[in-house]
Amino acid sequence: MTEETVSLNARARPMEAWRALKKIRLDKEQTDEVFRFVNALGAGRARYLATRFKADLEGRALLSERLSLLPTLCDRERLKSLPEGTLGRAYHDFVHGENLTPEVLVEASAGGREMSGEHEEEAYMRDRVRDAHDLWHVVTGYGREGIGELCILTFSYAQLRHRGVGILCAIGSWLTIRRTEGIDVLPLVREAYRRGRDCAWLPPVAWERLMELPLEEVRSRLALPPAPEYCRQKTAIMRDEMRQKSEAAERRAA
Repeated sequence: MTEETVSLNARARPMEAWRALKKIRLDKEQTDEVFRFVNALGAGRARYLATRFKADLEGRALLSERLSLLPTLCDRERLKSLPEGTLGRAYHDFVHGENLTPEVLVEASAGGREMSGEHEEEAYMRDRVRDAHDLWHVVTGYGREGIGELCILTFSYAQLRHRGVGILCAIGSWLTIRRTEGIDVLPLVREAYRRGRDCAWLPPVAWERLMELPLEEVRSRLALPPAPEYCRQKTAIMRDEMRQKSEAAERRAA
């Protein structure tokens, strides 16, 4: 089945996407509306990706076992007990440092999913990609500040080539260029896209089997080198993030 054929099997829902986008512009933390926007524009693409997932050797194994990633990610005590420098420990430190839980993404995605006509294999792949979002942050090295989220979004677009994600990248890049000071945004976006394009395809990765491995070994297996441009501008990125938060607090207090 080709991408063109499968794209004809599902229709985009532009009005639903437009309503979600208006809410996202008012508050970028509305994760449920991000899911709603992406799903409204990507039913055909998701089905194609599920077909590709099934064609992948590791993807077929996951489908056969129906492994759920959530129990691994929710086992906080085990993750915390892993040695420093392992993927699992790095994931634990990342999500707890940001006060995150895997369950939050599950709840946010529930309202944004169009269930009618969704195949079981498509739902399974979507769930794994959703649940692995913060693992993608960890292996790419991108933080949760605004620029880091834009970079992981662009990386995800290169991996998934999903039109909804692509539109969010374009809008996010434009808004970030307008809002930031002292940061060269476009080289960061281009670097994130190249990294997502050139590394291994991440949706069928069996993360459960990698948690005890050193993070750098996992990155090597996934052909994910460092992000020199992001690292070079990291200090300026964090400084500007603090500036924006301070200005937002002042506006709320006014």
